[in-house]
Amino acid sequence: MIINKGKSLALCFHPKSNKHIIFPDIILNDKREVTYVSELKFLGAWLDHNLNWDCHVEILIVRLSKLFVAIKTIRSFVNKNIVKTMYFVYLHSSLKHDILFLGNTRNLKENF
Repeated sequence: MIINKGKSLALCFHPKSNKHIIFPDIILNDKREVTYVSELKFLGAWLDHNLNWDCHVEILIVRLSKLFVAIKTIRSFVNKNIVKTMYFVYLHSSLKHDILFLGNTRNLKENF
């Protein structure tokens, strides 16, 4: 398997209570080339080092807010069926897909 060093990131999962986190070096071709991050996007979902969905929900809120403003803006220029189609294609599909993440988020009430 050939690993793309430019696209490779490492994420070390650990509980919040762990104060001494060890980040072992990941060595490719005799060089430390993979860097650690605190959050990353994996298969469309944002994961963080504590395995909670706060980061994913924050990004989802920003994306849905932009879509809502776009639909609200365009509704005075197009007919009702186009607005309804845009809602179901963009907003509804995102909410339906991400409902799993929304249900397990601690600070959901603060964001909405």
